[in-house]
Amino acid sequence: MTSGRSGPPAGESRASTSRRRLEDLTPWLWPAVLIAIGCFLLFGSEIRARLDDDVFKMTYQFLLLVVIGGGVTGVYGRLDRRRDKRDRERETVRVVRTELANAYNQAKCIRRVLRARAIAVSPDGDTVLGAVYDKQMQLLNDAQLAFEDMIRDVSDGTTVSGDALRTLTAEMETGEKYLHDVIAGWERLYRTFEGEPKHKPLAHLPELSAFIATSSDPFFTRFQQPARRVLATLNQQIAASN
Repeated sequence: MTSGRSGPPAGESRASTSRRRLEDLTPWLWPAVLIAIGCFLLFGSEIRARLDDDVFKMTYQFLLLVVIGGGVTGVYGRLDRRRDKRDRERETVRVVRTELANAYNQAKCIRRVLRARAIAVSPDGDTVLGAVYDKQMQLLNDAQLAFEDMIRDVSDGTTVSGDALRTLTAEMETGEKYLHDVIAGWERLYRTFEGEPKHKPLAHLPELSAFIATSSDPFFTRFQQPARRVLATLNQQIAASN
């Protein structure tokens, strides 16, 4: 059975929680304090007549300290939040840049492995070895899913916005869609492999054939070039934030 109480967010100290709560109260506290100071200024004589001089001075000084202290707390709180937001956005860009580079290099590696180990050359036509093809497509599927995650991260967790964001996400979506198309061919045709070990003519696998071709225009124009442009943009973002 769980308790109805909720503690501070993970990683947040009690001091940070107390400061945050004080900052949340500050907008409500200031008007009340300012009204009280205004009363002291407008009706100081009447209030002094009803209070001891020391009590009057201490109350007035306390109200001034609340205003000054609350103002300083509010300013520093806003600056802290802005700095924390910039730090989180900067870290997100670095993480996305690293993950994109990893997924990009993984796709290139898969392409080379498929050319070297998945194709049995024959005078009657090249044949795809099912076991190697299946394993490499599973790895390519991981790279494609990583692209999906990165698109969300760039959209939700960075300072990139407007036309720059639309261009960046469009480039990433182009690369993700290309990998998705290659994987769709695997999903559709791997079940048709026959024999022991499983194999199938390369000519019957158009997506794979285009993916591993040495002069593959789709690989370069739909994946490699967009990925490189995104990496360059993210590198610029990281450099500008340092």
